[in-house]
Amino acid sequence: MAATTQQRQQEGLDFFTTTCIKNYVKAFPNERTPCVKLTKLCKDQWKGMAAATKGQFVKMAGLGKPYIERPPDHRTYRPANPYCRFVREYCANWGNKGHHGLTAIQVCGPKWKALSPEERQPYIAEFKADLDRYNEEKRKLQSVYKRSADDCDS
Repeated sequence: MAATTQQRQQEGLDFFTTTCIKNYVKAFPNERTPCVKLTKLCKDQWKGMAAATKGQFVKMAGLGKPYIERPPDHRTYRPANPYCRFVREYCANWGNKGHHGLTAIQVCGPKWKALSPEERQPYIAEFKADLDRYNEEKRKLQSVYKRSADDCDS
């Protein structure tokens, strides 16, 4: 799948930011500047940069391996809470009947409150199982993205 122009621009910005931070750490080894602050400074510098210079960083980003090797599916999403699951199921089962967005929430709110704890249990159990999966994926991704002390202080 070919990268879009926006994706290539983002890769160039990422490469530029990484290069800036590494150069800063080399130049000032004893200074402890937060990584967030350095990233913001690099972004501001990127905004004022000429298009030709940005293009060079985009090319350099495409030449080597990515700075952080990401797994193919590198995102994980927090699971929907039990109430959101109930709303989704209600809208799906009842053909939405014109309920969407705020209307669906207004219709489902009283119905959710009227449910007994036993009736809510399937939604809660499904949420807890999904939350366990999410936390495991999050732990795996955090180990992939852990930064070394050489990169910057967070």
